[in-house]
Amino acid sequence: MLREMRIEGWKSYNSASLPFDQLTVLIGTNASGKSNALDALEFLSRVSAASDINSAIVGDSNTINIRGGLEWATFERGKKFTITVLTSGEDDRTDYLYSISVAIEGTSAELESEELVRIKHQGSTERRLRLFWTDEPEPGAPGIVARLYNTKSGTKRPMRRNLSILSQLEIYPLREEIDAGVQHVISSIRSIFILDPNPASMRSYSRPSEKLLRDGSNIAGVLAALPDDRKKRVEATISKYAAKIPEKDITRVWAETVDRHHVDAMLYCVERWNEELELEMDARGMSDGTLCFISVIVALLTQPEGSLIVVEEIDNGLHPSRAVDLLSAIREIGTERKIDLLITTHNVALLDALPPGVLRSVAVATRNAKSGASEITVLDDLPHLARLVADGSLGQLAAEGKIESFIKAQEEEQEQEHHA
Repeated sequence: MLREMRIEGWKSYNSASLPFDQLTVLIGTNASGKSNALDALEFLSRVSAASDINSAIVGDSNTINIRGGLEWATFERGKKFTITVLTSGEDDRTDYLYSISVAIEGTSAELESEELVRIKHQGSTERRLRLFWTDEPEPGAPGIVARLYNTKSGTKRPMRRNLSILSQLEIYPLREEIDAGVQHVISSIRSIFILDPNPASMRSYSRPSEKLLRDGSNIAGVLAALPDDRKKRVEATISKYAAKIPEKDITRVWAETVDRHHVDAMLYCVERWNEELELEMDARGMSDGTLCFISVIVALLTQPEGSLIVVEEIDNGLHPSRAVDLLSAIREIGTERKIDLLITTHNVALLDALPPGVLRSVAVATRNAKSGASEITVLDDLPHLARLVADGSLGQLAAEGKIESFIKAQEEEQEQEHHA
């Protein structure tokens, strides 16, 4: 699983780190850099799956572009960006540190450098082993030399610059140490699932499928494709949590195929208005908030264990009074299925519903007053945090902009101490 991400020279970020927990909440004002941080995860996910590096940014016939394309992929239109992730390994004493740097020249992006390091923890000490790394590429060369650990200076292997080394090594026979690292990191990065629910697309019929699409458009098809026993359990869980979302209780949520060839599925629910009146409807009659909520629950219940599910503005279309129910659902299911979540939100009620223990994993995106660069501050790392939280609830502080003001005041104080 991912433990931390560091981004350098990426979009609005000069340098910043984002740690991950079972539930990580990223907050900040508009244009603070929240979406740009999520885009870094999107890029990693794409290149780990052997996507062409250039296409991973600008898109192609099968992939939408990352916002801003190549022109805005680097900080202040620089020539390079670097994304580094720390992932867990095969046991509690092992982590892997993976880093990829991409050079951008005009209308093309290609690999500049890449490295994978194994970290073995022994008490308070660390033992680091470089599993692979790259030599500096020759200007304009289509290839790059990767060096694979061999106890000496590294076995040279010519590789392509339009793909990540990580994805290219996946098909090669490797030393046991290198293969273990490559497989663990690939598994961790490919487990990133970006969910961007689009209620309008969920109201249509969808084909049975084992893979949920990022817009949630095929939630009916995903449910319909589950084996019968698992389908019943999953739908019962969805019904349990969805019951609290609308004005009247949803007593059941399910999907089924609607034609003799079983190629089109539709999502249905039953709403109970009183003891005598129940109304059955399909997805075309469900509210945007209900559909978005269901898509998040479906993702939590169907993505592989160990996944990181990323949802931007998780409360879109949902009434603020239902935030507590949403938070309860995602925490309970995420814990049970060992799935981490990274969410962004402006919902005051949802922030106020966060238990004290989650406060340490709330991260705030801000813009530096001098450089304009986006920065990420974890609340638990703030000096004098007690002084901040004593001034109001988290939701109230966020709504009034007091968190950002407090962070800027701390930065100014540290700068004054540095010059003193």
